Amino acid sequence: MQENYNSTIHFVTGNDELDLQLLNIEISTAYLDILSTILGIISEKKPNNYY
Repeated sequence: MQENYNSTIHFVTGNDELDLQLLNIEISTAYLDILSTILGIISEKKPNNYY
């Protein structure tokens, strides 16, 4: 039996509306991860001039 696997959607429920909601959650999580990484890089490169 051949299964189609989409690496973006980890939980395929068979319910299109629920699958779309889960995909939107995964996309939102990816954006937060990217933003967190960018802020982490900025904070590492920013000099600490607090006295």
